[in-house]
Amino acid sequence: MKRSISNNESPTLSRMRSAMLDIALDSLHGHGFFSMAALGGHAAAEVAHGSPLFPGHLEFSLLERDGRFDLAPFMKKLSSDFTAYGLDVSVSLKRKRSPAVLAPILGTPPHGIKAEIRVPGEPSLALALSLETSPSPLFSLLDPCLDRSKRFSCIPLPGFFAWNVCSLLSRHAADKGFARYWFHLSWCVENGVELPLDCLLHLLLHKGVVLEPWSAGKVVREKLHVQVCKLDLNALFSDMILNGALPERTREWSPEYFSGIVDSMKVTAAWQSPCRPDE
Repeated sequence: MKRSISNNESPTLSRMRSAMLDIALDSLHGHGFFSMAALGGHAAAEVAHGSPLFPGHLEFSLLERDGRFDLAPFMKKLSSDFTAYGLDVSVSLKRKRSPAVLAPILGTPPHGIKAEIRVPGEPSLALALSLETSPSPLFSLLDPCLDRSKRFSCIPLPGFFAWNVCSLLSRHAADKGFARYWFHLSWCVENGVELPLDCLLHLLLHKGVVLEPWSAGKVVREKLHVQVCKLDLNALFSDMILNGALPERTREWSPEYFSGIVDSMKVTAAWQSPCRPDE
């Protein structure tokens, strides 16, 4: 797939980064990592569902709680696989104690592991990976919905859309990475993805936000319009460039553009999936 790159990134560098991503995912898949973990966050859309953005980093969660999970053996095999392709890499691992990058789709565990894969002497050639090792009980709700038809388990597109909207409603416009949420809101709407209200309401409830189902669609649109009014477009453009991507469609960005996206958003009462909050 052709992915968007920044104006300052050469085609050669872009191809190298894409190759690193493919080698890493193939290695993890080949060594059984995806029988234990799922891909979520923005990476689910960018790697599995066709978003043109290059993944900022790969976000995973274990399918079952395991605070003692050791990522090192997978990283050792991954390093060997890179070497087999003629590319030597260094891998660093660090335990982290922070809010989950996948919250609330994959829970809000306090523990995780960070990994960085780098080509020595090439600062632009790097991949970041984060793994949550203690999924919250909410993950058991979404586990039956994981898309296992691809090389790796991942959050399906309607679930990603609900997570993305939930994040837009609960984040501040100045937050780092905020532009990706607005990009993926417009990307989902333009690609006809419907927003499953039941899933969104459950995710909002997990964050302490209670909305009545009969009025939720209207309230969500109103809240998104409020967020649109707060947008700093210059900050969004800078954020996209810092994240290594400035797609052509961002030239259309304006308050009027995003208001139109919010108005065009299709909402469905229930997600046609085995994953239902009331079950």
